[in-house]
Amino acid sequence: MQPIFKKQQIEAGRRTWHQYDGAVNSDQYQQYEGEVAILAEVGAALRRQPTTLTMRLPVRLASQALAAWRRDDDGQPADPESAEQRILRYRAGALALIGLAVEQTGRADGDEIICELDAWFIGTAMEAADEYGLLGDRTDAGSFAPEPGTRGGRQHERGIDL
Repeated sequence: MQPIFKKQQIEAGRRTWHQYDGAVNSDQYQQYEGEVAILAEVGAALRRQPTTLTMRLPVRLASQALAAWRRDDDGQPADPESAEQRILRYRAGALALIGLAVEQTGRADGDEIICELDAWFIGTAMEAADEYGLLGDRTDAGSFAPEPGTRGGRQHERGIDL
């Protein structure tokens, strides 16, 4: 998958982004650029570990994911493909791969299907749900997201000082 950013320069094995699609090249975006590079390194470190989780899906959604996996697709993206079109195709592909996981590992449990999903697809599904406003305005107990308005600076009883 090509990055959303247009111009890249390779320095010491890392990609740095100098021109942003529709974004102002400011100090704040330079900081974001550095933080995204760190996030990419975090992802590489996490990928070396098991990333599969046992998850539950409503039968209706598992069936729709399975249908996405089984549908015929000519596989030819638009030429040229916009960033928005690329994201849509990528997310539809993630749904299809969730369908493959349902087909290969799914087992019925009442009105749910239990299956093994890679965290990669769980994250993609969560991003889509967030974009569609389906996650609500609060975080659940299992989330490490900061409380609204704290910018992540809230002190935790079991915090770590590095």
